[in-house]
Amino acid sequence: MITLDPKAIDTFDADDPIRALYKRAIDKSMGGKPDNPVKQMRYYVMHQLAEHAMLQNPNEDIAEFGCWRGHSTLILANLMQQHRHPTDGARFHVFDSFEGLSPFGPNDKSKERKAEDMDPRKYATPMSKLADLLSVLSFVELHKGWIPEVFMDLPDSIGDPDKSVLAFANIDVNLYEPTRDSLAFAYARMPRGGVIFFDDYGYKTCPGATMAIDEFIADHDHAMFVALPFGSAFLVR
Repeated sequence: MITLDPKAIDTFDADDPIRALYKRAIDKSMGGKPDNPVKQMRYYVMHQLAEHAMLQNPNEDIAEFGCWRGHSTLILANLMQQHRHPTDGARFHVFDSFEGLSPFGPNDKSKERKAEDMDPRKYATPMSKLADLLSVLSFVELHKGWIPEVFMDLPDSIGDPDKSVLAFANIDVNLYEPTRDSLAFAYARMPRGGVIFFDDYGYKTCPGATMAIDEFIADHDHAMFVALPFGSAFLVR
């Protein structure tokens, strides 16, 4: 008989390297909370996809859209540090308003989202906190601003849509418009084999994010799109 108890799964053991990095990152960035088996499964998949993409495209940048307190940011930064040589010039671009969520639009209405989760300020984290958290990782660049305006003044190395520079992107911005714009930005700069991970996909609390992704993949070419049964999804370019 197969048990659903997470403790019976090897990957939930503390000595599993993916689990160990997850735990170090959540303790350092969020004081260990919030944490649950579903989040652990999402991040377990994200970790492997990001590592694979970095190895497949060893000299290219990665990006994250929406970082909140930096849990996934720390995981990705540690992976990049592990798989990148300090002199290869690859960068980790992190985009966030650091002021919380942008305004909810008509596509973002959800009966399942609690009233306190409608307060954009709940997801605000001072940029200085993230800068301190990542201070020893010189290849991480924090880009403060609202999406898509924050994309306007980037250097050509990441700002030019004709350059394939992103091996991996993590999109976690909750809402329709920033998800749509982040996806368009990342996809345009990604080579074949690049991977985009969507943390918010499939959640009733984030209907706009799911809608934006579904609309985009219906209109664009890609090698693979997989929706995961515990929430989230990924696209292989």
